[in-house]
Amino acid sequence: MIDEGLRKAVETLSWEELQRASKIHPQFVDMHHGYAVIKEETEECEEALEVVNDHMDSLWYQVRNDNLEEFKIEAEVIRKYAIELSLEAIQVAAVAQKLMDIVEESK
Repeated sequence: MIDEGLRKAVETLSWEELQRASKIHPQFVDMHHGYAVIKEETEECEEALEVVNDHMDSLWYQVRNDNLEEFKIEAEVIRKYAIELSLEAIQVAAVAQKLMDIVEESK
């Protein structure tokens, strides 16, 4: 179960990312452009998750072979890419909000 404080912190990070990105990147030209941006961000999430999953197999191998040093190395890689996945997911949330904002502004 996800802690509600953590959820709020991630939502805050998403809003901060939206503000940061909006200063750098203008509004989307159209829905196709918005889709392309969010698609790219979700693909980056998938890539990070793929690395995590690949190293989970290696982590299990180290458990089965009682290899603490390699286990630690695999855990470090998983942690690094889990954080990368989190960062990418925050960007997906920010882009999704930007897409919703565009719809609201066009009304």
